[in-house]
Amino acid sequence: RRRIDKEKLAAVEAAAKLAAEERLAAKEEFARRKEERRAARLSKQTEAEANNASALEENLAGEAKAESVAKAGVSKAGLLNKRGDKLKGTTRETKKVEQAGMKDGTDTKKRKLDKTKVKVKRGKRMKYTHVPLVPTNVPETLDAEAYRGAHNIMCKNMECPPPLQTFEAAEPFVGAHFVKMLRDRDFLAPSPIQAQAWPLALGGHDIVAIAQTGSGKTLAYLLPALVRLRDRGE
Repeated sequence: RRRIDKEKLAAVEAAAKLAAEERLAAKEEFARRKEERRAARLSKQTEAEANNASALEENLAGEAKAESVAKAGVSKAGLLNKRGDKLKGTTRETKKVEQAGMKDGTDTKKRKLDKTKVKVKRGKRMKYTHVPLVPTNVPETLDAEAYRGAHNIMCKNMECPPPLQTFEAAEPFVGAHFVKMLRDRDFLAPSPIQAQAWPLALGGHDIVAIAQTGSGKTLAYLLPALVRLRDRGE
């Protein structure tokens, strides 16, 4: 019985020792993780401080650059003011032109309506002629071939429908709403590429169109797409 009691006591002591070791190991693990979290916080804080310092340096450099640019602008303005009557006369003429444009009801910031040189075949030779990028007035209605010849429109691989030369002709196809929007934005008539592309696109045909920059190619395919979306209720 004494031997059994001793064995039980030894087992209890061993279990107590094991539990104490496990508690000690848990405390050490907790302390280690706490130290890792503290080191991570310190690292993030140091990184944030470094980023703030670099941002502050960039701001100071930007302010210094802006100040130097402002000083340069002031000095340049002083030089311009010293150029004499010639510069003042040019400024007065520019103001007169702007005032005249405002009196005529025209906007000096409207899109460019300059004429562009394009190659036109006349007889056996190719000659350059001036064709307006966009209509500057409501054009006179021509027959289809005459209109294409006047605007150097060449259709290949299919028979083209007649071009929609005016908004009155285009309204049954695109609708009064879109025509009103275009007129409200100072469009006077479809440009040549639009006049020929709209009936093709609205008829369900695929088109490859080539025209000079500023001639209205984007609206030539965008308006038929909007008409299709409207018809589908989208």
